[in-house]
Amino acid sequence: MLARGLDDLQKRAADLLLDGWTITKTSNYLEVSRVSIHAWKKLPAWDEYIREQSGEALNARNHRVQRTIDLALDQIQSALVDPEIVPLKRAELAIRWLSMIKESLTPVDAPAPKTLPTPEIIQDIFKEVYGV
Repeated sequence: MLARGLDDLQKRAADLLLDGWTITKTSNYLEVSRVSIHAWKKLPAWDEYIREQSGEALNARNHRVQRTIDLALDQIQSALVDPEIVPLKRAELAIRWLSMIKESLTPVDAPAPKTLPTPEIIQDIFKEVYGV
């Protein structure tokens, strides 16, 4: 048997399954049989594609988490030294941002959180505090 990659339909099926779709729903959507999808899942190219996609998704998630942490820490640092914010509000902001960071960090084997604190959320908090 020739070693080859997956065709576009097989890649689409793999992507849908990675997104949490069932085999039945995927087969109906792509108008292929469930038997075909089960056969594709046995291909070495399928496993390789799944590993690639899973690795890329994990790297992208890690990058987003790191970026969010960096932004949050920058905001915490600026808020903690801002003389216009009362000390109690500084502490409240620091706790809120650190909580967001904590929530965004999950063990590698845990499912990805449904939502991460985005830079927009951090900016909204910043606007709320500074009234900008």
